[in-house]
Amino acid sequence: MKKKNILALACVFLMMIGILSGCGGGEEAAYPAEDISCLVPYAAGGGTDNIARAVAANIDLPVSIACSVMTGAGGYTGSQEFSTQPGDGYHIMSQSPLDLICYYLTGVSEEKLWEKMEPLPCMVIDPGIVVTNPNSGINSVEDLKAMDPAELTWGFIGARQQMVTIQLLQGLGLEGATQVPYDSGADAITAIMGNHVDVSFMQVGDLGSAVESGNVKPLLIVDEKRCEIYPDIPCTEELGIEATGAQYRAFFATKDTTPEQIQYLNDKMADLQDDPDYLEALEGFGFLPGFIPADEMGAKIEEWYNIFAPIYEEYLK
Repeated sequence: MKKKNILALACVFLMMIGILSGCGGGEEAAYPAEDISCLVPYAAGGGTDNIARAVAANIDLPVSIACSVMTGAGGYTGSQEFSTQPGDGYHIMSQSPLDLICYYLTGVSEEKLWEKMEPLPCMVIDPGIVVTNPNSGINSVEDLKAMDPAELTWGFIGARQQMVTIQLLQGLGLEGATQVPYDSGADAITAIMGNHVDVSFMQVGDLGSAVESGNVKPLLIVDEKRCEIYPDIPCTEELGIEATGAQYRAFFATKDTTPEQIQYLNDKMADLQDDPDYLEALEGFGFLPGFIPADEMGAKIEEWYNIFAPIYEEYLK
């Protein structure tokens, strides 16, 4: 009799363990259960920050995405710091894969940082643009080409934009111009508005309302075609200038974020492509549609690496 009671109690105990285990598993599976941190490795107000905040403001999540800024070394400082964060699904970064590639190709980083992260979708394409101060006296590409390179100052942001700047200076016959690096699009815009440099190469998404307010004058679109937001501004392709200026605004998760969490975030970001408020925000920044899902980004990054590696090898000889 005593043995039967002991056996019955054991069975009840095992059933309770099973029930409790089932409950605990359900709680662990709930994602996201807390706010998600999004790192922007450039100053507030630039294109990387703009796409991060457009996504954070419109994405349909049961929690918030909290954006924070960490500047330094043209985006490298924040990107490197991000690569060391835990893979728990609660850390993402707004960053261009092209910048991560360029940190490695230019020797800024000894590591391929993108291999220490998990790719999330690319959200938009951000065309390149050359701008000046409206009071600079440079009113067209022809005026720019007529400048004395020894007297010209040219701003840019980070390693990738420096390589494009070299291409542009060669194509415009302005080799020898003084190149001035800036840490973010916001810093470069401030420099143009203050007439600290004559011209600057940046991305359309960095401009914000600076053109509309009359503080910045666009001169040249660095792309294969003109930009819809500035239809009267010529592009490099039509002028026969070889330069690759488009930027891909994407997101990354920390290494070892689970496939399920990656897929969840991918699907929520994909849903934004039909969200009118989000699309209106993109249009205001001058971004172009360019969604690439997370499961295709690994191959795309390798493709971009193979395109840019020989270009950098040639220019860095």
